[in-house]
Amino acid sequence: MYTAKHIQFSEKHAEALPAYYRLQQTIMDKLVNGEWQAGKQLPSERQFAQTTGFSVGTVRKALENMVHQGYLVRIQGKGTYVTKSIIDKNAVKYYRLRRNLSEQDVSLSVELLSMEEVPRQAEMDRRFAVPEDIPSFLRIERLFSGEQGEEHCPVALSTSYIPLPFGEPLKRAMSGELEDFSLYLLIEKYCRLPVLNSRELLEIEMIAERESEIMDLPVSAPVISSFMVSTSYDDTIVEFRKSLIRTEPFGLIRLHNFRE
Repeated sequence: MYTAKHIQFSEKHAEALPAYYRLQQTIMDKLVNGEWQAGKQLPSERQFAQTTGFSVGTVRKALENMVHQGYLVRIQGKGTYVTKSIIDKNAVKYYRLRRNLSEQDVSLSVELLSMEEVPRQAEMDRRFAVPEDIPSFLRIERLFSGEQGEEHCPVALSTSYIPLPFGEPLKRAMSGELEDFSLYLLIEKYCRLPVLNSRELLEIEMIAERESEIMDLPVSAPVISSFMVSTSYDDTIVEFRKSLIRTEPFGLIRLHNFRE
């Protein structure tokens, strides 16, 4: 069972957020709206401090965090540059499929099955110890399938629970985005928080009738069940996720480094 500190993220709490984090959000906005493109050189730390009103120390910490997250890069003797847009759909590849560890990745497709608001559920309380101040979630169900040649096979049924009201902006996401982009990139784009850490519990369970039909498996077939909680700054919970995973004919590789 996993627990994580939960803080409410809303406008009225903005001033309570660390100064370096508020500056990171300012930079993130410029990346999201395209004002700062890949390759752009940022002002020096001192210039940044003068134009934003933050201290040089705050500017340095914000830039170092964004370098660590992969948004920026420091080049010795030259400065700090934007590495890539946060909405590059290839920036994060959480699932990868292979027949074995030595082969190349198998093509992975994603289908959005549903997105709806739901109340907290008993299974989530049992698995994740959901904080009492999270009454409801945005539930996003997606099916991941492997494709190689003419072979097409459902591999993972993933159900994400995004705490509300934090996840409210995600309702603006188009279905195509939820099929073409990493959910973590969309959380950053719409909710303005990066996913920094995840913890996961793996079990074996017998698949139920509804899920067996979706994944084209016999009822009660064994599958791997994954229970995961992902967090951002200050252990803010951004997602609970349950995934049902089959292991044939492909093997599912999970990558826990969110940026390549």
